[in-house]
Amino acid sequence: MLKEIPLFSNPRQKLLQNGAQKLTDAELLAILLGNGYQGKTALDLAQETLDAFENFPDLWEAGRKRFCAAVKGLGDSHYAKLQACTEITRRGLHQPFQSPRSFLISTLSGQEEEVFAGLFLDHKQQIVAFEKLFVGRVDDMAAEPDDEFLDEMLGSILRHQAPALIFAHYCPDKDANLKPIDHSINQWLTQTFSLLGRGMLDYLVIGNESYFSFSHI
Repeated sequence: MLKEIPLFSNPRQKLLQNGAQKLTDAELLAILLGNGYQGKTALDLAQETLDAFENFPDLWEAGRKRFCAAVKGLGDSHYAKLQACTEITRRGLHQPFQSPRSFLISTLSGQEEEVFAGLFLDHKQQIVAFEKLFVGRVDDMAAEPDDEFLDEMLGSILRHQAPALIFAHYCPDKDANLKPIDHSINQWLTQTFSLLGRGMLDYLVIGNESYFSFSHI
């Protein structure tokens, strides 16, 4: 349990309300450490720990003895938690996401601005690349995507040379509300991929608590 941190500055509460991407390095580390030491909050201890190491890789690679001796208050329980987190991350990076759609939903949810993103896949539908193509611009268009939007979209498609793709339009609302622009973009993408001989697997409209899939129509 995080010690002596008011609700408004509690890193765990901040993560639940705003998403992990809104936390500082110290706040993320405070959640992993879990507790402070003799008057220090978990956030205090996390900041001192970051100051004692060059960067996160240096922290992850520190041996048990070096880690525990770096800052007063760090101990075996903290070391074990960080090592477990490091190993989970390592294993995750070497395993394919079971669902590219789930990757898009989890990655985009919690953003403050409207985002249009592309997920580029190989022949086995494993992720090759993820790219935020536009931020805060999709909703500025009326019912039709403009030429600049289409040119940049085509450039991204050709740049990644992926045989299959999934696109997503994230709206920072509770629900995934379709707009006229979504129908136009989906139609253009479908036609373009047909001409290029590539597969557009889906176009998603994502809200914070729901999503819509054009492939499920």
